[in-house]
Amino acid sequence: MVIDAFREDFAYGPLRFMPLTHDILNKGKGLKFTAETMPPTVTLPRIKAMMTGSTSSFVDVILNFGSSALEEDNIISRLKADGRHVIFFGDDTWLKLFPQHFERSDGTTSFFVSDYTEVDDNVTRHLQPELDKLTWDVMILHYLGLDHIGHFAGPRSPLIGPKLAEMDRIISQIYSAMEKWVEPSMLIVCGDHGMSDQGGHGGASPGEISVPVLFLSPQISNSDPKHSGIISQTDLCPTLAVLLGVPIPVGNIGKVVTEALVGFSLQQKVAVLHHNAKQAMAILRECVSDVHKESAFILLQETESMLNKWLSSQNGSSKMRWESQGQSLLTSLSESLTLISEKVSKLATSYDVYAMAISIVLMWMMLVSLVFRCIQEKRNNVGTLSVQFYMATVLPVLGSAVLSHIIMCTGGVPSDTVCSRTVPSALIQATLFMLFVCLAVHIISSWPSFGTVTKQLNTLIFGSSLVELLLLMGTVTHTLTLLSSSFVEEEHQTFYFLATALHIFIFYQLVVKYVKGFCIMPERKEALHSLDIGRNKTDEDKLLFYTSKTGRLWRRGRDINDTSDQITEEYHTYTNLENTNCLVREPKAEGRRIHETTSVSNPSFLEVFENDKAQEDTDLLQKSQPTVFKGKSNISSSYMSTTSFLHWTFSVVVVLLMLRVLRRWNHTGNKWLDIPDFGDWLVKPENKVSLSLITVCAFMIIGASRGSRLKRVQTMCVNLALCCAYLCRAAQGSLIFPYKKFLSSSGVLEARASYFFIASTCLISLLPEIFFKLDNVSESPHPPKSTSDSNSAKYKTIDSSATVNKQKSSSSCKMKKSRNSELTLSVKQGKSKPNSDVYDSFSIHQRLRGIIAATVCFSCLVKQPHNAPVSAAMSLAEQMMTPVLIQAGCQPVYSLLYSVWMGQVFFFLQGNSNSLSTVDIAAGYIGLDDYWPLVNGLLLFMATYVGTIFWSLAFLIFLFKTQEQHAEGGQLLSIFKVLDSSCQALLLTRVLPLSVYMALVAAQRYHLFVWSVFSPKMLYEAANTIVVGLQVLVFIGVSYLSSQ
Repeated sequence: MVIDAFREDFAYGPLRFMPLTHDILNKGKGLKFTAETMPPTVTLPRIKAMMTGSTSSFVDVILNFGSSALEEDNIISRLKADGRHVIFFGDDTWLKLFPQHFERSDGTTSFFVSDYTEVDDNVTRHLQPELDKLTWDVMILHYLGLDHIGHFAGPRSPLIGPKLAEMDRIISQIYSAMEKWVEPSMLIVCGDHGMSDQGGHGGASPGEISVPVLFLSPQISNSDPKHSGIISQTDLCPTLAVLLGVPIPVGNIGKVVTEALVGFSLQQKVAVLHHNAKQAMAILRECVSDVHKESAFILLQETESMLNKWLSSQNGSSKMRWESQGQSLLTSLSESLTLISEKVSKLATSYDVYAMAISIVLMWMMLVSLVFRCIQEKRNNVGTLSVQFYMATVLPVLGSAVLSHIIMCTGGVPSDTVCSRTVPSALIQATLFMLFVCLAVHIISSWPSFGTVTKQLNTLIFGSSLVELLLLMGTVTHTLTLLSSSFVEEEHQTFYFLATALHIFIFYQLVVKYVKGFCIMPERKEALHSLDIGRNKTDEDKLLFYTSKTGRLWRRGRDINDTSDQITEEYHTYTNLENTNCLVREPKAEGRRIHETTSVSNPSFLEVFENDKAQEDTDLLQKSQPTVFKGKSNISSSYMSTTSFLHWTFSVVVVLLMLRVLRRWNHTGNKWLDIPDFGDWLVKPENKVSLSLITVCAFMIIGASRGSRLKRVQTMCVNLALCCAYLCRAAQGSLIFPYKKFLSSSGVLEARASYFFIASTCLISLLPEIFFKLDNVSESPHPPKSTSDSNSAKYKTIDSSATVNKQKSSSSCKMKKSRNSELTLSVKQGKSKPNSDVYDSFSIHQRLRGIIAATVCFSCLVKQPHNAPVSAAMSLAEQMMTPVLIQAGCQPVYSLLYSVWMGQVFFFLQGNSNSLSTVDIAAGYIGLDDYWPLVNGLLLFMATYVGTIFWSLAFLIFLFKTQEQHAEGGQLLSIFKVLDSSCQALLLTRVLPLSVYMALVAAQRYHLFVWSVFSPKMLYEAANTIVVGLQVLVFIGVSYLSSQ
């Protein structure tokens, strides 16, 4: 009888959930043990361990969702070959592992965690008829209800007690029937794995790896019922084989539990254990070439010599002495088996070393290629390299790679994956070779010179702000921390520290900017007054550039003191100060023009009429294009009003406080996992009212903050989605609701209604532009009409690919073409009307706001109710920090790094970790009444990485708001180019840690923590890579749509 997720304290703890079972033990009719399992603690590898006696691969975590027939030697196959009658009822994983092995069976779906009642009733309904028939030799029962409750509500749920009492009654029912049987019988009760304190499993915490094992039989006479031994889960395999009288599976490394051999004499027990040891030694011989030097082999040789003496002295020694020597032999054989098991467990897993090496080399080549792409200068001859160059560099590299591959496949370390002659292997080899060729050509052709690297490093170090340097250094530092197993387990602490430091640096940068603004403004006013800048109807208007470093004014790249060609086209400068209609440009790194304004909320708008100089203006503005890790911000203002300063700094302080509070909301990792937190307190049954109130407050905050920035229909959908999410949890019993009779039994209908409103919010965001015009006509902009001048052309914005936000200032500047083809400025009081392109930007921003609001609602629905404040804090943090980053002058690429960091921070704040036990399986079944693998997997994936998805959308919002600020300042910001740089940076942030971590895991594949720490983290890295790949695809799609 297997009870899924049966923790040790559920059976032996102080709460005594199973009194009937304890009565049997107290009568001396049973033996109790604690079995230690090996990670991964999921059902499939644990069943294989019990039935084969061997260790499992970590890939079984993935196969657990789609298991196939077990081909290894196992007890079930031995029983079938021996003609035994085996029946099974319970988890259908057994039916997939052992097809056509059971005479009678009835499987239940193991992944539909919302059901914890019917899934067990379907097993129990077969029990009594089978107990009465007795036409079977072995009956296997696998109950899933306890595991489903753990996933659904956690180990402290009030549902745990009644479920364990149900299991207790079933055990008593079976034992009562056994007492009436004539033939000897035994009931073995065990768990396949345990349960973490969060309700999941898959990791290596004490609650997950320690499970109870009970041997109950009327034939047992135990004089010490309180004694509890410690065994390995693999020990069940040889013990069952001996009890059932079938050969031990050949791959077994477990040892027979001799205490459970009821009716066996001492000599029989020694013989059984000796046979067990010899079989295990045969496995060790296959794994170790020089087995004679192994301590296990030496100990077994000594024990065998003692065994021969013991057998020959049976008649010559006293019975007591002979039995004492026999017990010593059992102890020695048991110790040798333990040593063999430990050694084989380390060496049993086979690694495809050559395939691993190829993947690591390719990953490092990707890393080098991305780095070269980021630091290389623009070169026109990259694509026109000569044939001689390729002959001299690329071909030798490719030839060496092919020769190395042939040597490794023929005489080195052959690989079935990349060395066999099958069609799949040939396709894999061709794909890898093409990838290697592409990367090698790109690396060689873009190899930077030492001067280029030095120049880029200087620009990076001395041309970046403190915030930008912290983002870069923090990303590299986080990668280095992955080299430590402790830092891998506590990775959340690294991101918590980096996020806190980052916001402190942002606060400091705002303070510095505020202080510097008062120093720069008087100098600028004095310079402008000294030049007598003003409207002069007889002079040509001139647009001047002011440089803070030299204190000089420029026009089109010339010094104003240069009098040559002064009749040619000139520009006039206006500053948009408090009482002056004038726009000042301040070039920063590499001569880029910076838009200066009093505050972000009161910008001036610059429109250019199409003329013969338009292309020249566009070329000039192209110089201000952002590049990866290069230069400073394009839109940062040197002056900040006191009101704006207080507003931005208050936002940063609030985010810092929220991050500090949320660190105590869900303790994760390993070291602090057992310390009580706010989430543990809220999920207690006696605190349901507090949990309900906090959830309502969180939903109200989300609805108010998100709904105020959406269209009316979207706001309604968001609020209805949140209401249905609350009703869903109320129907499931997690929250209070006074009228439960109006709710469904399991919250499926409410969840589906919430999905409908979430999907509606997204769908509305993707509707054509006309929908938004109908929704709010007063906000619908119209393009200005052209003048009556016969030579005037249509209006044209500076960035033809970008879009501009609706202007909010009280004055606007327009440049129009005069009869002599000169550019002049006309200042027009009153509220201006942007052109049609302005509306496009507004609609894109509106669409993103709707989609990100739907993402927050999805998080509230699929996450546990105590995580609702985390979702609300995540939403508020994005709304507060997006304008702060713009005001702080953060480039889009660095804002992308900020989004990556915050996505990881909220991944951990929601209770996730690098252990599989923290995966909330119940999130994949919200709104479903059946098991649909594709839908369940998609929901589970999105629920786990909803924080990362949210902050990816937040970056797009930041990008379009930055574009609006550029456009309002008359600057060009190409979304296509920025997203191209962002994709490179995003891939770099993924390839960098993955390259380092893959090399680490390959080098430490025999490490003690390879299964409990390194392998789970590798699975998370793989999932994270999928998320980044999807982000890159979204960025490419947005870039394409923006270019259209």
